[in-house]
Amino acid sequence: MPSVLLVAVAALLAGKLTGGRLHHVAEAGIRVPWLAGAGLLMQVASVYVTSADPIMLASFVALTVFAALNLHRSGFAVLGLGVLLNFAVVAVNGGMPISPEALVQAGDAAQIPELEQGVGGAKWHLAGPEDVLLPLSDVVVIPPPIGEVVSVGDLLVDAGMAWFLFAATRPGRRREAELDDEAEPAPAGQP
Repeated sequence: MPSVLLVAVAALLAGKLTGGRLHHVAEAGIRVPWLAGAGLLMQVASVYVTSADPIMLASFVALTVFAALNLHRSGFAVLGLGVLLNFAVVAVNGGMPISPEALVQAGDAAQIPELEQGVGGAKWHLAGPEDVLLPLSDVVVIPPPIGEVVSVGDLLVDAGMAWFLFAATRPGRRREAELDDEAEPAPAGQP
């Protein structure tokens, strides 16, 4: 999960450094943000419960609906595609397969025995010969110092989130004019 945080911070910093304002993100008009929170909480819970397939699938339904309701915002089409790709992999495999070779390359071989013992809960398991859609599973290595293995879907979610956060710091001329109009008091005698 550290790469997600790095991407978010980098996008916000890039927006700020190019003249954007961080407070504009709160004014971006995101619909049903609680649905994203619920989806993410369900995914976290699924790591700790081995029979959490319904929870994991429900989390992807929540995240897909959240992305669909926000397609009008920059980056959400890319983010939504990433969610759908991850959803497909998890749905057909009963969790996200993760490549043992990729874990070794990422410097995270210590996770292999944990995953063999089911520590990944319903969310992750070591990729095996029965798994399908493996090119879309957790096979992309982010080398140390981050040392993480992610999926193509994760990369798209990160890219969509970065696009949204960067764009949201910079509301555009039309939105700036609306904000200026709201901030200026009406002349005397006008409502």
